[in-house]
Amino acid sequence: MGDFSYLRYVPPSVADIPIDWSRVPKETKEHMALWAYDWKKKATRPLPVTIKELADWFDQSKFFGYFDPKLCKVVMDISEFGLKGKGGFHVGPRFYMKYLEQVWYLLFTPGERDCVMGYSHDIIVSDSEDDEVMKEKKVDVPEDLPDEANKEHAEDKGQEKKDKGNEEVKEVKQDKEEMNDEADDEEDDEEDDEDIDDSSYHQRGAAKETQLSQQFDVTLEKEVSRGMAYIVKITHKLGGWNASTLEESLTLAQYAQAVMTLPMSHPAYTSFLSNMLGHR
Repeated sequence: MGDFSYLRYVPPSVADIPIDWSRVPKETKEHMALWAYDWKKKATRPLPVTIKELADWFDQSKFFGYFDPKLCKVVMDISEFGLKGKGGFHVGPRFYMKYLEQVWYLLFTPGERDCVMGYSHDIIVSDSEDDEVMKEKKVDVPEDLPDEANKEHAEDKGQEKKDKGNEEVKEVKQDKEEMNDEADDEEDDEEDDEDIDDSSYHQRGAAKETQLSQQFDVTLEKEVSRGMAYIVKITHKLGGWNASTLEESLTLAQYAQAVMTLPMSHPAYTSFLSNMLGHR
């Protein structure tokens, strides 16, 4: 179990950048085999030759949020050995994915290991279009209706008015049953359309996430061109989004692995677990 990452955007300017696997360490290539199987086509894929193909490999997999030491090293090796560096403040290959409630990105630094990843604010998909659906609900008519006939009888206004009042009560109750039957039928129709509505919701969410990725990518290019990617360790921000280096993720992952070998009563273990549970 776990949360998957869903590919949202690979800038066209970097999509076809090649990956030279001949320079990548053998161990890294072997670890990439974990993503080699294509479940849709039910076949094992060859190593991806471009950034776009690499991003496709990680689509709908446990990627962001699962950067253990091995995965960190895989990405860093691809950046340092598999991608040709251009030097300076050149904006490297990158791709964007939806993970949990945010859009995340991974920015390579060709020829170097200083990869950067970051994430957006929480994304909220408006349900305003769905709010107008099914406004009509079951109409609750009180079971104990005022018996006007009894009141009239108590006031000695005649048996005829009592009978008329009782007939009106029966009619109202009958109307209630008919309205509830109609509401039940509408609920059955809703259940039949539930899958369609859910699909529509996710489509609107994916479109919003892609648009957000495209908009932020413009800002990212400007910030990286100004050299801001090299001070992420200090600012933990890039273009307004939270950010960190992959080296930091590697250090944290290695520390986590070491701590998890300690007894549960160890102060370092309890402190680490407390910090992790308190982290967003």
